[in-house]
Amino acid sequence: MSLSVNKSYSLIAHRGLPTEFPENTLSGIEAALQAGADSVEVDIQFSRDGIPVLYHDENMQRLSGIDRSILDLTFSELQQHSVTLNNEAAQISAPIPALKELVTLISNWPHCHFFLELKRQSVERFGAEFCVENILKIIQPVASSCIPISFHQQAIFVFREHCNLPVGWVIREWNEAQHEIADSLKPEYLFCNIKKLPENKDALWQGNWDWVLYSIDDFETLEKYRELGFRLLETNNFRRLNEK
Repeated sequence: MSLSVNKSYSLIAHRGLPTEFPENTLSGIEAALQAGADSVEVDIQFSRDGIPVLYHDENMQRLSGIDRSILDLTFSELQQHSVTLNNEAAQISAPIPALKELVTLISNWPHCHFFLELKRQSVERFGAEFCVENILKIIQPVASSCIPISFHQQAIFVFREHCNLPVGWVIREWNEAQHEIADSLKPEYLFCNIKKLPENKDALWQGNWDWVLYSIDDFETLEKYRELGFRLLETNNFRRLNEK
């Protein structure tokens, strides 16, 4: 699977359109697709009863206003809460979606790609085998549109063992230990925070992967990395940057 690239780069919509809609919600993801995104990145956590849901944080305070771990609530209990975005215009809330709901949306956008980030907290609570097997079972009808990614290296190893999908690994730090892990995993995509990237592009680790940089949220930063030749750029401001 290779991503189609408009211009000389491709923008990946990070958690949908998080400046306009609550992040990782179906409304925000679909809005990003309708705005022209051909790639979207979302986050996956697990409920206490083992249901994968779209959610970033383990603690629900920032997104849902309750000081609880998402890992400690059942899916039924999570349905009593929402994800909220507070912006200048209004407070917007949306339901916490199950991964299976995203699969229905994906089926309507067969030519788009979806990076599914399995969060490390869920892996540490439930184990890589459990998380990976459950995700793969759910996404099976739309698997060709999906690219599993994670910070958790064991999760990526298990994805490799259980499927033939391309995978992405998100590096924590720029050091030799992380370099060795990247070499051993051989992911198709290597994600890096621009704050951790070396200034000298010649210092980039060499491998048969595509670099994905995050987060590129303004035109000046977009131009900088585009001119350096990076082609996959993740952004919280897809609609605005896509107008360029």
